[in-house]
Amino acid sequence: MTDNNLVITDANILLDLISIDLVAEFFNLHYEISTTYDVIGELNPEDLEIVQPFLDKNNLQIVPLDSIEHEHVFSKKLSPTDRSVLIAAYDAQCIALTGDKDMGRWCKKHDIEYHGIVWIFDQLLLEEIMPHDTAINQMLTLIQINTWLPIDICKKRIALWKQEL
Repeated sequence: MTDNNLVITDANILLDLISIDLVAEFFNLHYEISTTYDVIGELNPEDLEIVQPFLDKNNLQIVPLDSIEHEHVFSKKLSPTDRSVLIAAYDAQCIALTGDKDMGRWCKKHDIEYHGIVWIFDQLLLEEIMPHDTAINQMLTLIQINTWLPIDICKKRIALWKQEL
């Protein structure tokens, strides 16, 4: 059974949020947000400086890994950091936050709920942390920055949000 209040985020989610200045909003969501030591280790000093206050206030927690990597089978496409997030989500039976397709496939195969950046935007709107016009502008900015985003889904979501204005 998935713990729907706990989420484990990968580095790319954090980096996307940093790039569009939505980190504080993200940590205002009702979820318990965690990550792994490996993810923190991938942040450059400037990004770590942005995330550090949330670590200091325990808005972002670093989870220890209970199981050992060799207990799981992973695609060779997944980095050790990706694997650490998947192991943490598997051990905690919680939501994994990732935009990585290979990580998503692994989660699906192991019955781990997972979501990406579009879902985070949806949650920010649902919890009324961010207005629709901000969501539209930030998503348009993110589309220009992150070429890996599912553009069709993002554009459909933007069209939906425009109806809410």
